[in-house]
Amino acid sequence: MAIKAINQDQAYTVAVYDRCLFFLSSLIRLTGLLVGLLAFIFGGLLLAFFLYFRTAFKVSGWKNVKQSAWIALGALTLFFIERILQNLAIDSLKKSIGDLFK
Repeated sequence: MAIKAINQDQAYTVAVYDRCLFFLSSLIRLTGLLVGLLAFIFGGLLLAFFLYFRTAFKVSGWKNVKQSAWIALGALTLFFIERILQNLAIDSLKKSIGDLFK
């Protein structure tokens, strides 16, 4: 440790402080990594949509792009509705189990 402790309480306080600083610095690095990963995933989704629409435009022009956009938005909407329903079912199950053990 960089700080000399006079008694046992101060040594414990310094050790806890050092651990907290290490945890916070690790948390900051992890947060930055997760933000970067989410940005990478979002960029990949944007690239996928761009390539999907570009291919639709090359095949038959703007009419097909409009139709493909509606299909893509419908698929995303169904995906999010499915996720919401799954989360509601999981929350209901958690509540039921919690009620059993009260």
